[in-house]
Amino acid sequence: MRYLVTGVTGQLGAEVAAKLLARGETVFGSGRKQEAPKELVAQPGFTYLAFDLADDTAVKTAFGAALPDAVIHCASWTAVDEAEKEENRDLVTKINAGSTRLLAGLCASHGAKLLYISTDYVFGGTGEKPYGADSEDFDPLNVYGATKLEGERAVRETLAEHFVVRVSWTFGKYGDNFVEKMLRVAQGRQEVSVVDDQFGTPTYTSDAASVICDIAESSEYGTYNLAASGGFVSRAGFAREIFRAAGSDVRVVPVKTADFKSPARRPLNSRFDCSKLGRHGFGPLPEWKDGLARYLAERKES
Repeated sequence: MRYLVTGVTGQLGAEVAAKLLARGETVFGSGRKQEAPKELVAQPGFTYLAFDLADDTAVKTAFGAALPDAVIHCASWTAVDEAEKEENRDLVTKINAGSTRLLAGLCASHGAKLLYISTDYVFGGTGEKPYGADSEDFDPLNVYGATKLEGERAVRETLAEHFVVRVSWTFGKYGDNFVEKMLRVAQGRQEVSVVDDQFGTPTYTSDAASVICDIAESSEYGTYNLAASGGFVSRAGFAREIFRAAGSDVRVVPVKTADFKSPARRPLNSRFDCSKLGRHGFGPLPEWKDGLARYLAERKES
């Protein structure tokens, strides 16, 4: 199959492209940067298309060049705090929602599949109950979440058969992430403060990408939540496991989200019910501690 994967300069898009190439697929990867990750460029079957998702003409040209059987739309504006700035909101909406509607329309016209990557931020993040894949308790707390929800709706309104896959708390080798941030801030310090009232499941992008490819190859259309196995943990608990696994004795000081002032509000509950995956023959993903251990080992080798 021929795939167009957007956002291959980001951590999830790069992993998805790498998994597809390993399966012998033809991949056209896109991004705003002038160059793709060297690990992708070196592989046969990969073509990089540099373009801006905010440019409709460029999107149409790239789609025409790729003529994909399927699009995996990983790219989005993910700078959550920057998205709150008034001068950025139109652009955030254009990238997260407008480009998604355009790609959905192109897929509909050309008979291609579309898999859209969404986020836990489409929900309000209250309570402790995990959100189901088909939950409609939408209540985004910030511009990023609201525009990603617009993207979900654009896909559903444009394509009767589609995939929406929500991910959260991801970490991987192709981009900055919570693990790297913790290891950076801990350098030369005996303790770090981390919020202990935000809960979710850390997920290694390599594991998530494998299941995303499985879903895209199937005809099991619909909306899925995608997260690692191993239960839920707070950000502070995740940080403790990062330091333990990395052999660091840095102490984690638990604090509340309200103690950190930021332009964008964050959900406290990012728990996913991923049981729908199993009902449709996908997953489960490995446990998050296992994913973290493999990531740290890979990090040492690189």
